[in-house]
Amino acid sequence: MFSRIDRLQELLRKEIVAILPTIRDPGFSGLITVTDIVLSRDLKTARIFYSVMGNPRQRLNCQKALVRATPYVRQKLSQKWSVRILPELIFEYDATPATASRIDKILDDLRNQE
Repeated sequence: MFSRIDRLQELLRKEIVAILPTIRDPGFSGLITVTDIVLSRDLKTARIFYSVMGNPRQRLNCQKALVRATPYVRQKLSQKWSVRILPELIFEYDATPATASRIDKILDDLRNQE
């Protein structure tokens, strides 16, 4: 059985994934993936973890674009959600996919050396 927070996190993830392609900002120059969302227990803060396929400069530009787009995303969410308090959105880069890719490459290199 899923808790209320789990259901809200999944709903928030779906909404944000639908909103991100509508953002028109030149900073979005890589493939952005929402990897996870963590809501605080009081539902006042939502940490949105994302990854970007691209070079470090594209990642930095995407981070700045997400900060600029946060009010727009909150506005779109407020139009779809009928909640008393809309959580504050905090976008955080998730390095897990890049780290996993690097580990896979190292393991492949080790296998090829044998």
